[in-house]
Parts: sequence; C-alpha cells; structure tokens
Amino acid sequence: MKKKVSCLAAIFLLTLCLCAGCSDKIPEKPKDTALEFWIAEDVSSVDFGTYIARTGVFGAYEYFGYGYRPTVENDKQILPQHYVIYTVGGYPDTSDDWNYITRIQITDPEVTVYGITCNSSFDEFDEAMKGLGCKIDEETATVHSATFGKVNFRLVSYNGEGELFISVKVTNRKGIMY
Repeated sequence: MKKKVSCLAAIFLLTLCLCAGCSDKIPEKPKDTALEFWIAEDVSSVDFGTYIARTGVFGAYEYFGYGYRPTVENDKQILPQHYVIYTVGGYPDTSDDWNYITRIQITDPEVTVYGITCNSSFDEFDEAMKGLGCKIDEETATVHSATFGKVNFRLVSYNGEGELFISVKVTNRKGIMY
C-alpha cells in the first residue's frame, strides 16, 4: 500500500513539474517572419540609437521597427498606417533591467508570424495557434487570443483593419505603478 501511495505521489509530482515547465515556455522565433526581434529576446547589446523611439510611453521603451516612421504634428507622433513597434522592458519582472522585448505590435500586413498576418481571419489565426500548440483564450467579434506558455498572441480586427500583438507575461513583484 505504501508503495502505491509513493508511486502515485511521484507521478503527481512529476506531472506537476512538467506542467509548470510548460507554463514558462517561449515559442521559438518563426522562420517565416521578417521581425527583427522576438518576444523575450535579450536586446541589451542592441544600439537603439538608430531606431525611432515612440514618445509618450511610461514603464518601458518603445521603438519602431526599422523602416517605419511616424509623422509629427504639433509635437505629437502620428503612427503610420503600417508599422511594427517593439516594447523593451523588464523581464521576467518589470523591476528587472529593461533589456528584453516584452511586446510586439504589428499592423503591417506584409509581416507574417507562423503564417498569419494582422489581416488574417480569426479562423486562420485559431488554426495557426492550435497548430503551434496554443490554448485559445478569447473569442469575441473583434478579438481572438491564444497562449503558449508565457506568451500571449492576440489578433484584433475592427473596421477592416487588423493588429497582431505578441506579449510575454511579466511579473510585478514590487507592485510598481507607472
């Protein structure tokens, strides 16, 4: 009887450890993408002096991908119709050094991620995410969301325009408010 209980306890602990390991996974950067950086990538060696910083951002830095340029009107940045924006912040906690890509925002339909774009249908998004092994979290008329480990993929579609967001879960142990 003790052996059975010990065996069941060992199986339970092994299952728990395996599931915990899954929740920390970051999917590999897709081969089909033109993205310069990938989610949770350490960019501490990147010189962002050659990138255009997005203004008015608190709690992180945001940079336009290479070749995307906002216009400026009345000292305010106006986003171009198509762009990629990388958020650089602390990871795995917001209080850590701001050296990691914590979010990617895509409105350029030429940029693919696992075969989908910001203008993909929700059916195409769901199929690609399920093929990657993601769990579909949200399905509304304007948003579909999927999770793979610590990474969330979100396709937002409204008025015929789409946005694809990729973000990594970041903790906030110190309760910092920006």
